Amino acid sequence: MLIKEAMQGEVVTAPPSMPVSEAVELLVKYRIGSLIIVSGDRAEGILTERDILERVIHKHKVLATTPVSDAMSSPLLSLDQNSPTHKAVETMNQKNIKKLGVTSGGHLVGIVTATDLISKQPELLDGLMKTWTKVRWWD
Repeated sequence: MLIKEAMQGEVVTAPPSMPVSEAVELLVKYRIGSLIIVSGDRAEGILTERDILERVIHKHKVLATTPVSDAMSSPLLSLDQNSPTHKAVETMNQKNIKKLGVTSGGHLVGIVTATDLISKQPELLDGLMKTWTKVRWWD
């Protein structure tokens, strides 16, 4: 199976200057766990719930005045939409992440998550468990 068969084509984006508080509103509104951060037509990074917890809340920063650029993970890791899904699993395991940008011709066309992969190919669960079971007690 190819990544384009498992990905989500509609991506919610935000500019790097957006306050984290507004980004949280988007996460809640769309019931999603991440936003792709874009500047012009270029994806610069991804803001996840975990990024907000670790880089803003845990450090006692003010959500209303902290730009998402200070909290996002960058660069956005991505794969071409015609890559096989097992390549997404390998990348997620190697980088200890659960979400990847999906590109076509170098342009962002979607996002694929570990959950997307499992829902389309349940046999990938064993491979993804490596990423999901990593616990970082020292952070």
